[in-house]
Amino acid sequence: MLWKIIAFLQLFNNKGQILFHRFVALRKLNIYNNSQNQPIRGHALLMYIVQPFYYQENDPRFRAHINARNACLIAKVLNDLGFSVDVIGYLDKYFTTNKRYDLVIGIGEAFDTEKDYFRNSKIKIYYATGLHYIAESNLIYQRYLNLRNRKGIFISPKRVNNPYFSPEKSDYIISVQNRFTNNTYSHLNIPLYELTLSGTEPDSPDKRVRTKNSKTILWLSGHGMVLKGLDLVLDAVYQVKDCRLIIFASLSEDKEFEALYHKELYATPNISFEGFVDVASEKFKKIVAECVGVICPYPEGEMSGSLMTCMNHGLIPIIAYFSSDEIAEFAEYVDGTVEGIRDTLTRFCQLPDDQISEKSRKTIEYVHRYHSVDKEYSDWKNALEDILKKSDFSEPMKKNLS
Repeated sequence: MLWKIIAFLQLFNNKGQILFHRFVALRKLNIYNNSQNQPIRGHALLMYIVQPFYYQENDPRFRAHINARNACLIAKVLNDLGFSVDVIGYLDKYFTTNKRYDLVIGIGEAFDTEKDYFRNSKIKIYYATGLHYIAESNLIYQRYLNLRNRKGIFISPKRVNNPYFSPEKSDYIISVQNRFTNNTYSHLNIPLYELTLSGTEPDSPDKRVRTKNSKTILWLSGHGMVLKGLDLVLDAVYQVKDCRLIIFASLSEDKEFEALYHKELYATPNISFEGFVDVASEKFKKIVAECVGVICPYPEGEMSGSLMTCMNHGLIPIIAYFSSDEIAEFAEYVDGTVEGIRDTLTRFCQLPDDQISEKSRKTIEYVHRYHSVDKEYSDWKNALEDILKKSDFSEPMKKNLS
């Protein structure tokens, strides 16, 4: 029964999730499974997502979105470091406890609280999974204005956050994003740790290197199409008839966008809109096998979980930011304009098969070297050990009421 409630939760918008957390209180408390059977040395609170902690070990939903496995990985690292872990949802403003935590890690609005359990915690770590909200809000409005200037129509901005001051309340920031995103936190002068984010790896790792230029590009994302740049990609692909675009995305919260781009989404021969997809599904595996590249036209998309998942399948990244010279050896660059995307895709579709094969091979090698689950675990463990050392952590708080 519980899994049905959790599935129903996923249909809610933010207001619905807050009501759910208030009245149903989906939380997971006192998680401790230390691989060395060591005694508890401290107590930690993770403000993230709770649903994955109710999944069975081989539940396919772990492969549906990277945050499910990521949440459990963070808890595992904390357990292995000797911390008992309580987990609450990142929108759960109604959680209260008499516990005093040695360590709090969180995202979103729940982290921006004045409750005693938070204020009295020893170490506060903000988990940066995206841009600082001020920078993100600025980009959202700017991109909607750019859309209006191109189309002459203004549609309602989506994914606009209420102001919150979670990063400002932290002692440390842990980020799984690129330098472009991390720079939006630089004004805080708070120590920031750059960590690895892994993608969802395919079941069968063999035969993933692309050997033929199919001229088929994949778009994979959640909601927030203008923020992510799908409008630019649609306008560009509409002009490149040789290029085929397959879109996996949710438009349930982007109805105005869907109406504005109805022709491109549903009546353009070289564009296929497939809706939301589970990346563990057979449908995804079948379609991704037809593709040769994956596109993210804005800089902050370079380290997204969806991009890492596609790179694990051998898709060549077409992106707007290179974190290293090594990425430049196999990725294609786009400048975030319709004209720039059009020109890049035109050139990409003309690449010979041997270049496609080389780029695909290097893509897989790169993501295995720098974005594996093992690397993600060791990055989190090393970062938290360093934070504990710098914070002079030696023992849990003497007074800790349950």
